[in-house]
Amino acid sequence: MIIGTRYEIQKQIGVGGMGTVYKGLDAQTNTPVAIKQLKPEVLRADPHQLDRFVREGELLRQLNHPNIVKMLDTIDHDDAHFLVMEYVAGGSLHDVLLKTPQLSAQRILYTALDVADALTRAHRLNVLHRDIKPANVLLDADGTPRLTDFGMARVQSANVNITEEGTIVGTLAYLSPEALSGGDVDERSDIWAFGVMLFEMLAGERPFVQSNPAQLITSILSAPIPDLEQIRPDAPVALVDLINRMLKRDIQARIPSVRLIGAELESIIRGGTTSVQYVPSADDTDRFDTDNFTPIAPATSRITPQNNLPTQPTAFVGREGEIEAVEKLINSESAHLITLIGVGGIGKTRLALSVAERFVRPAHSTSMHNLLFSDGVYFVPLAPVEDEESLIKTIADHLKMTFAGTDPARVQLLNYLAEKRLLIILDNFEHLTAHVNLLADMLKSAPNIKLLVTSRESLRLRGEQLYEVPPLGMASAKDSLEDMAGACATQLFIQSAKRVIPDFEFDKETAPHVVRICALVGGLPLGIELSAAWLEMLPLEEIGDEIEKSLDFLETDLRDVPERQRSLRAVFDYSWNLLNDDEREVFTKLSIFKGGFEREAAQKIAGASLRALTSLVNKSLIQRYPNGRYGLNKVLHQYAIEILKKRPDAMDVKKAYATYFGELLEKCIPLFNTRKEKTAIEMLDTEWENIRFALQIALMIGACDDVGKVSYSLLMYYINRSLFTEGIETFDRFANMHKEHRGEDTLYWRIRTYQAWLISRMADYADALAYVAPAYDYFKANHVLEELSEALNLMSYIKMMQGDYASSVAYAEEALTYTQHAKQENMAWYMSRSNLGYAEFLRGNQQKALTIYEDIANRLHELDDYSPSGMGYMFNNLGEILRGVGRSEEALSLFQEAYNLFEASNNKRGMAFTLNNIGGIQIARENNATAQPYYQRAYELNKEIGDQNGIAHSLSALGNNQMYLGNPKEAKTYYEKSLAIRKKIGEKRGIADSLTDLGRLYGLMDDYPTALNYFREAETIYRDIHELDGLGGTLVSIASTQVILNQVADANRTLDQVRELANQIESAFAQLILTLITSAIAILENRLEDAEKVLSDLLMYRGEMSYTVKLLMLGQQAEIMTRRGNLEGAFEILCVVESHSEQAKGFLRMFAPFSLKELETVEAIVKEKLSEAIRAKIAKDAEAVSLEALFNKVFSASSVR
Repeated sequence: MIIGTRYEIQKQIGVGGMGTVYKGLDAQTNTPVAIKQLKPEVLRADPHQLDRFVREGELLRQLNHPNIVKMLDTIDHDDAHFLVMEYVAGGSLHDVLLKTPQLSAQRILYTALDVADALTRAHRLNVLHRDIKPANVLLDADGTPRLTDFGMARVQSANVNITEEGTIVGTLAYLSPEALSGGDVDERSDIWAFGVMLFEMLAGERPFVQSNPAQLITSILSAPIPDLEQIRPDAPVALVDLINRMLKRDIQARIPSVRLIGAELESIIRGGTTSVQYVPSADDTDRFDTDNFTPIAPATSRITPQNNLPTQPTAFVGREGEIEAVEKLINSESAHLITLIGVGGIGKTRLALSVAERFVRPAHSTSMHNLLFSDGVYFVPLAPVEDEESLIKTIADHLKMTFAGTDPARVQLLNYLAEKRLLIILDNFEHLTAHVNLLADMLKSAPNIKLLVTSRESLRLRGEQLYEVPPLGMASAKDSLEDMAGACATQLFIQSAKRVIPDFEFDKETAPHVVRICALVGGLPLGIELSAAWLEMLPLEEIGDEIEKSLDFLETDLRDVPERQRSLRAVFDYSWNLLNDDEREVFTKLSIFKGGFEREAAQKIAGASLRALTSLVNKSLIQRYPNGRYGLNKVLHQYAIEILKKRPDAMDVKKAYATYFGELLEKCIPLFNTRKEKTAIEMLDTEWENIRFALQIALMIGACDDVGKVSYSLLMYYINRSLFTEGIETFDRFANMHKEHRGEDTLYWRIRTYQAWLISRMADYADALAYVAPAYDYFKANHVLEELSEALNLMSYIKMMQGDYASSVAYAEEALTYTQHAKQENMAWYMSRSNLGYAEFLRGNQQKALTIYEDIANRLHELDDYSPSGMGYMFNNLGEILRGVGRSEEALSLFQEAYNLFEASNNKRGMAFTLNNIGGIQIARENNATAQPYYQRAYELNKEIGDQNGIAHSLSALGNNQMYLGNPKEAKTYYEKSLAIRKKIGEKRGIADSLTDLGRLYGLMDDYPTALNYFREAETIYRDIHELDGLGGTLVSIASTQVILNQVADANRTLDQVRELANQIESAFAQLILTLITSAIAILENRLEDAEKVLSDLLMYRGEMSYTVKLLMLGQQAEIMTRRGNLEGAFEILCVVESHSEQAKGFLRMFAPFSLKELETVEAIVKEKLSEAIRAKIAKDAEAVSLEALFNKVFSASSVR
């Protein structure tokens, strides 16, 4: 049978609920196809099935993916309906499992990865498959899987079901608990079915194998999942762990996305054992829609404030009254410090977070939250904090603030907060009450912030608003069953019980025991959750009896033990007593971790098996997060750490902890300066709290060699995350400790060199040099060749930033002689050549610099593996050089490429200076409005990371833009702030640049004597540091000002100095301005033929001229015409020039103020000598004349004079 004039139906190969599948042949291509026919009887029974059949075809067409069966055609033939798809020749995964029930781990991993890719594509388009099973995974001839049969699918975004609403959709054995119980289904329901299929591939049978449908449903909802480790002991533990997380009955605890599953599968295939991190982010549905570079301008307002509120693993039960009461306090104008007080475990943190959620999701509240806390809502956990120094750092870390400069950290924090509108949640403050004065100072310095504090006691500060968090509302044994069920404590117990026993029922039999248990633990949420966790082992009555036995001390007379805390301790003690010896040891040792931990870390440090961890999770003693990491509740952590401190092996645990995270840092060393650098940085991001504590332990025990091994990883992380202050302090502590134990040896001076690198990034160049110079002397005297290039490159960088370019070049050239001895030869060579090229660029040798950087680019392109950030720096520097030699289009392309690389690596420093450079290109194109958001964003990034040099540069750029636009007051504010910062950090070149900026500003304001003073001051500094490019530009500004002041002789002498620099300064712009000043002087001296000769000579560059240059030339020609008596021609030029934007005039203000003076002179003479009628006619005619047409007319070969 032929359908659609080209497809021949050959034989039946499958039958489904809706259709029959045939093997066919495409007569046009002579290739086999699969043809699915909608069953006629199905269509007769329900005509709507045709719509669903057609929609399946549409879905397959949209889901175009190499691991999804491809849709080829839809055919209607003789009232029959067909879908034509690619033919997959290898059968199905179901067929394979019939022959080989247990597949190899390798085959499972690769098959699963391809299926995960296919499902990721479907979920990306909001399509749920809803029938994942081996029979719907077809296999190509080479074994490549193809996902098929989307007849059960649902399109989420359009709320469209292919199958009928109100029915159970899918294959029963693979349905998720929420689908079976009538709950909402989403991507995680597909993940459950995917997990069942992986279990089947590994174990040889499904986790639930009952043949009776009712029994099967019961098993899926409540039966324990078989232990895969016992069934397949050869399987990777990480794969077993992943499948277990895919099969979490609680949909909220299930791994949340197939993309994460794919990432973990790739990690396992590569030999990794660490779970891939899940970080919720803003909507990214359109971030792949374009490859164009479009940095987003800073938003002027947000729908919701920024926040770092952690996602909670369970729903928040009750407390609506408490939430509204605390919210009302926060909204009160008089309340700035609100303290939630109560015993440990009463739910202060969850209440604070639930209130905070109201301020990041305004739709849930009536308050003007987006205005009240426009700078964000931030959660700051304080459990690990021990002193004020750590408190300040922790607050700064969670606010994403970076310390910089020499001011104390406390002062910097207060300054940072001064203008902010923030809600800061300080969680677990009771052990820090000795440092409450910091909070008082924060509120005094920052009138628009509010602090929501959780503590076990009052802070006793003026203006503090206390809110005592009550226990959860409890029912009485006399209440009705309905009233018992409505009590908050009961609701929490039921929710917790269902996590252990999904079919737990609150009824007449269980109700009295639940109410009793809630009362015994005093309505404390943590006590309730822990009690419910034992339902897997004990009946309700026995749980109540055991708790009651251990509550005797509630009657104690000890006044220093809060009454409610005694019942919580009883729950802890009871929990502890029910653990076996192995569980106790593991639980205690896990308290060493800060900020969560991975399974591998738990195994290595605490000897925790996956089974032990799972048991502790089930007993609510540790938590398992959706990203695969584990953690301890802070109160339980405190309970366990007290026990750990008493153990004789406590120091051994600390050493194992320090060793593990030291090895992690060591593993990252070869990843830096490679394409995997981002992976290393993100890995360290996840474990940074643990790494910090491990460093404290290592420094405490004097583990010099261990810290020395990881110092390079620390340096690279500190630089990439702009943690300069923290890094400087850490290296300083280590250097001092090492000196005390080992003296000033090679490792000591290496650490001092690393410390100097970080100091130099904060623009404290003198201090940086004070550390690295003696390090260089030591390395050279002791022939430590592998360290010499590092020290020399740092010295080259410092000298470059100080403006001593000759020394910078010398150090870079010496560094090149040692690169072959460096630990990373390519990196050392790149640093040396980069310093050399950029120093040459800054001293004005632009062509030489260009040659060096082109050589660098060629070599880096030959390398297969180099870090994106390193490439970004190279592209940016090369772009700056290309811009300097007039190749702005090529420069912009490189800046855009550099920005993309920095953004992908989250390198904010690189992003900032690249944005500044892009803004500069826009200014050169006279697009000031376009430039402003680039400059503003760069300024904000520099502030985020505390880069003082970068902040000063951004302020200067913002000032320049205001100058172009003719806003001198705004420009002056920016310039003065920039100059103050540069003077503070002692950056000579920057100081000279700011002085030059101010000189141009005062020239714009017609205060030419003051302008000249600023230029002279800048000239002195430029000469002192031998900065030829800056010197040339400032001399041109001096000459321009002297022309305006009619100091012709002085101007000529200045121009002679500029000409002496001409051979050294390869700047087309400087040469242009020099030429035009020469012309201006000739006009001033009435040497009109000489002036015309200069302008005529410039016409050879007509094709490369911007319209601002043409404005300069027209202005001078207008004055020549005026002096020759051609007033009408001069006035025509004046009219056309006046019609142009303020951006072009801004250019004249900045770099050629003499030209504006010329135009003002022309205007005065013309108005005096030409009648108003003639002027009006000329002005009207000029309206139709473009600047380009006028330029061609005025400077045509026949009309130069």
